[in-house]
Amino acid sequence: MNMTLMEILKSWQQANLIGHLDLALASTLSRMSGTTEPMLLLPALLAQQGMSQGNSYADLKERANMQLDKILQGSRHDFDAEELSNELQAIRQQRSPSWEDWRDMLQKEPAASILYGKYEEQCPFVLIESRLYIRRFRGYELDIIAKSKQLMNTGVCALPSPDFSQAPYNSLEEEQKAALQKALESRFSIISGGPGTGKTHTLAALVLHLLQQPESAGQRLALAAPTGKAATRVQESLRKSLESMMQTQNQNSIEADSLPKAYTIHRLLGSLPNSPYFKHDADNPLELDLLMVDEASMIDLPLMAKMLNALPENARLVLLGDASQLASVEPGRVYGDLCRAADKQGSVLQGCLTELVRSRRFPPESVIGKASRAIKAGDAELAWQVISEESRKPAAEAGARLFEISGPELDLANDRNFQELVKQGYAKFLAAKTPQEALRHAADFIALTPRRSGPYGVKKLNQIILDILSGLEGFNPQGSFFSHQLIMISKNTPELGLFNGDCGIVFPDPEQEDRLCVFFPGDNPESLKKLPLPRLPEHELAFALTIHKSQGSEFEQLAMILPGSSDSALLSRELLYTGMTRSKTKFFLWSSFDNFQKAVANQTTRNSGLYLDLCENPDP
Repeated sequence: MNMTLMEILKSWQQANLIGHLDLALASTLSRMSGTTEPMLLLPALLAQQGMSQGNSYADLKERANMQLDKILQGSRHDFDAEELSNELQAIRQQRSPSWEDWRDMLQKEPAASILYGKYEEQCPFVLIESRLYIRRFRGYELDIIAKSKQLMNTGVCALPSPDFSQAPYNSLEEEQKAALQKALESRFSIISGGPGTGKTHTLAALVLHLLQQPESAGQRLALAAPTGKAATRVQESLRKSLESMMQTQNQNSIEADSLPKAYTIHRLLGSLPNSPYFKHDADNPLELDLLMVDEASMIDLPLMAKMLNALPENARLVLLGDASQLASVEPGRVYGDLCRAADKQGSVLQGCLTELVRSRRFPPESVIGKASRAIKAGDAELAWQVISEESRKPAAEAGARLFEISGPELDLANDRNFQELVKQGYAKFLAAKTPQEALRHAADFIALTPRRSGPYGVKKLNQIILDILSGLEGFNPQGSFFSHQLIMISKNTPELGLFNGDCGIVFPDPEQEDRLCVFFPGDNPESLKKLPLPRLPEHELAFALTIHKSQGSEFEQLAMILPGSSDSALLSRELLYTGMTRSKTKFFLWSSFDNFQKAVANQTTRNSGLYLDLCENPDP
C-alpha cells in the first residue's frame, strides 16, 4: 500500500527525523509546488535544519546517499533511538538519493522550479551548484559581499599618520602600528588577535590620534559591540588606555563627552519593537564617519548584513575580534570568513587584515597562554599536561587548577574545592554596600558550563552557587528578587535600552532602601541605569553562565565545568578556548581527560558561502 506524502512525513516525525516546524514547512511547500515526492522536499528541510545549526546553506552533495538519521537532526537532543519500533528504525535508515539523481530531480521536475532556483528568480530556496540556501540568507551573504567590495574599492582621503617616534605611539608593536596605519588609509580594516594582544589599545591609539588632529575636527566616531557586556567592557578598556596614553604626553585626560560612546549593535542601529528591522538601514544610514566594532566574531550573518547596509557612503569601518573564538550563536561565521578571505592571495579583501600575535595578558610562560595555544593547535595532551603541572603548584602560586573527573559522578554541591572557590570569588561582591561597587566586583569570578540544562547546565549551576552562598552572613536568596542578585537580560527590549546579554544587579535603591531595583552599567563608569522591578524584561540568573554567553566578557577568575562524556557533542575546540581565555588571572577546570580530548578534537565547521565568494567571485 502506497503512503501519501503527509503519511510519509508524519512517519519521519514519529521517527524523530523532523520536528513540528519541519512538518509544517514541508506541508506548505507541498501545497505551493504541488509535489508529492518527499525527496523533493528533503533539501528544503535540510536547509531549514542547517540554519538552526549555524549553517548558511546545506550542501546536498555531502548529504547525498546518506541515511536519513545521519542528515536530519530531529526535534530534540535527548532522543533515545532504541525506544523506537522496528518499523520506525527502518525509516530512520532510509537513504537520500545519490547526488546525480537528486541533481536531475531538482533540474527537471516542474515542481522543483517553484521551490529552488537562482536568487533573482524569487524562489524560497536558492540553489548554487550543490549549495542550497533559504533565500533570505543568500541575500544576507550577497549584501555583505557587495558592501565589502564597495568598502575596498571606494577611495577615501587618507588621514595624517601619527609620529611613531613619539609617545604614546612609539610604545606600539609593529603590528599595532600597521593596523593603525591601515585604519587611517582605507575604508575597511580588520584587526584580529587573541586576548591581551592589544586590540583595544590599538583602537585607543586611533581614537586619540583622530581627536588630536585638526583635519579630524567634526569626525563622528562610533563604537559598538554585539552585547551589552562587551560594549561596557570595551568602553572601559578604551577609557583606561586613553588615560594611560595621555599621561605619556603629559596632557590632561580627554573629556568624557568627546570619547566615542559604546553601544550594542542593536541599539546603534535602532531596534524596532517586535520587528527584525532597524531604524537605520540603506535608506536611512547612520550618521557617522568611523564605526569601530569590537568582538566581531559574535556577529551573526543577518546582523552583519544589516549593520553594513546602514553604513553611510564614505564611512570607515574597523572590525576587531578573535577568529579562534566561538562563532555567532545564530547562523554564519562572518568574522572568521572575512579574516580568512583577507589572508588569501587574490581575494577581494586582501590586505585589510592585521593580526596581533603577542599577548601581554597571556605571555608565552603563562599557563593560560600555553594551554590556550595548545588547544588552538589541536594538542589536547599538551594542554592537559600544562594545566596538570600548574595545578601541582601551591594554590596561591598556581594560575590554574585541575580537578579531574574520573567517573560519571560529579557532586559540585558537596565539593569542598568548589564551595571554597565560590565563597572566595563572590566575597567582595556580597560585601559591596552600593550598586556601583557590586557591579565592579561582579567580574571577580564566574562559573561557566557548555549547557543550559541538565545536571550541570547553567540553571542547575546557578542554584548550586546560590545554595553555597546562602550560608554567608547577609545574603538571603529567597523569592523572585533579592539583594545582590545577578541577572542577565535574555530578550532584546529596545524601548528600555536593554538587550540580550546585558547584565545587572538587584540592589536596594539608595533613594529608598526598603525598595529593590535593578541597576545596569550606565554610559560612563560613574553612572548607573536604574529600573523598577515591575519593568524588568525577560531575564535569568547570572552567577553562572554558558560559555557562549560569557563571550565578550572578562573575569579575574573562573571555573569551567565539563561534566560527563555525554556532553562531548556540545563541546568544541573553540568552546574550550573561549571559556579558558575569559579569565584574566586564574582558571579552574572540572573535567575528565576523555571529555577534554574529545572537545579539542572537535573543531567547529559551518557551511558558509562568504569565503568562497570573496575569494572566487562566482555569479550569485
